[in-house]
Amino acid sequence: MLELVQFTEGRIANLLGVPPFLVGLPTGGDSMTYANVSNLFDFHDRSYLRTAAAHVMGALSYWSLPRGQNAELNRDEYSRPAFNDRATAWEKLYKTGAVDADDIRAAERLQGNAPTNAPTALTGGEE
Repeated sequence: MLELVQFTEGRIANLLGVPPFLVGLPTGGDSMTYANVSNLFDFHDRSYLRTAAAHVMGALSYWSLPRGQNAELNRDEYSRPAFNDRATAWEKLYKTGAVDADDIRAAERLQGNAPTNAPTALTGGEE
């Protein structure tokens, strides 16, 4: 009976565009490595969440905001790379002169005048 329930829940999750492991369902015996999970998050973001977020935010903007203003959902925390990967990329871009420190602070959503030992994200909380 448990297998039937898990199968049904897995089918519902797939129909809604949600990978089954995100809702705590077994993955079917396949081993989930960090790379597999990271790729699944990226695929889920590209294939479903971006379009769903665009539709929801468009409807919300139309319903609740004055004309010309739009609400946008920040998906960065869901699919952005690890801090070390981002730091390496920012370092390379900074060395080539493509970005400056203010650009990096803005992209990482850090306060411009925050001390370097305690950056605070504008979206709330400390990193």
